[in-house]
Amino acid sequence: MKNKIFITGANGFIGKYVTTKLSNKGYDIRILTRTKKNQFEKFKNVSWAIGDITQDNLVEKEIEYFKPDTIIHLAAVASPVYGCISEIYETNIIGSEKLLSAVKKSCSEGTTVLLASTAGVYGNSNFKKIPENASYNPCNHYSISKVGMECISQNYRNELDIKIVRPFNIIGVGQKDNFIVPKLVKAFASRQHLIKLGNIEVTRDFVDVETAASLINKIALSSGVEPSIYNICSGKGTSLLEIISCLRDITGFSPEIIPDKEFIRKNEIFRLVGDPSLIQSVFPCSFEAMPIKSVLEKMLDQFQ
Repeated sequence: MKNKIFITGANGFIGKYVTTKLSNKGYDIRILTRTKKNQFEKFKNVSWAIGDITQDNLVEKEIEYFKPDTIIHLAAVASPVYGCISEIYETNIIGSEKLLSAVKKSCSEGTTVLLASTAGVYGNSNFKKIPENASYNPCNHYSISKVGMECISQNYRNELDIKIVRPFNIIGVGQKDNFIVPKLVKAFASRQHLIKLGNIEVTRDFVDVETAASLINKIALSSGVEPSIYNICSGKGTSLLEIISCLRDITGFSPEIIPDKEFIRKNEIFRLVGDPSLIQSVFPCSFEAMPIKSVLEKMLDQFQ
């Protein structure tokens, strides 16, 4: 049994769920966090180091000190519209390289490293449901940086058990409202009469964060299981128009929605829906995504 787990990005949206679930199961966990205060102070089996994954020698010292059995790498600059381009690449590529190098140097051969990528690496695809073997077609700096991370990991496959997950659109309680679904939920909850949005006809594959975190943990703790790349998706496409309609039904509130060029992205991905066949076949008992309406209701409840 794997007992020691090192997690980066534990205080992030998905990371909080991943870490909490593992802590509740009794694993010995060490997290690397940039924030001095974190929600895991109450957990006796969670320790932490303060710092950034890009800091020279920090990751190497931490990995050498803790010698984990499993590493879950979630830390990233995760916004496609993030302003500082150099920071995206430094964190997502150089930071990942430092982590992989440190694990190779200090941990046993075959140590599992789970890398969180993104479905954005597929970009606009001809597949109605995108499988893991679809070609790369990234269309923003964030997705390009994740392609870079995936490619760099190839240098370590002979020594380490590399797992890559490509989450589609993960939603749930605690997500920042600079993402579209929590932005909409907050607007409906606060009875905002006018909402400015970009393209609302895009279709996405939404997965609740509870399901996503459970799958990430299952994959990370399943060493030796092939294949090594998994979509985290439902296989169901939902348009933003459907999300808005669902929020109207739940709240009984109907704000005015108007398009705003400020929120329209260049190289917009119009449809991004994954094929869940692989992950459902490898982990058949672990996949039961929460219905979209139930997720939205839970997100609205946090404003009560």
